[in-house]
Amino acid sequence: DEITEKIVRTCGRLDRLVKSLLILADIENLSQGNFAKADILAILDNCKAVLLSVHPEVSIEIQSLTESVKATVDVDLFELAIMNLLENGVKYSSSPAKIKVLVEPAEGHK
Repeated sequence: DEITEKIVRTCGRLDRLVKSLLILADIENLSQGNFAKADILAILDNCKAVLLSVHPEVSIEIQSLTESVKATVDVDLFELAIMNLLENGVKYSSSPAKIKVLVEPAEGHK
């Protein structure tokens, strides 16, 4: 049983590694067609809902210093990056995790 568990954990780690490498390869070959103007606050709200469906005990607060935040992004990759950050927040925080996301304009971009 112990050896089987080690094999399963190793396979899971290798699977995540291969997926990460494929994502990196995709990023390097992105076409401009993948980019679109997107509402960043809506994406954050969607990611929050997904995370809370998996981790209902987590507290997530999204604060914005501006009413609307639009950016030209690859929505799928941007969501993936946000989900990764939120999941790391849960994974590396003491339980129950309390995550605060602050959205503010970059210097010179209001």
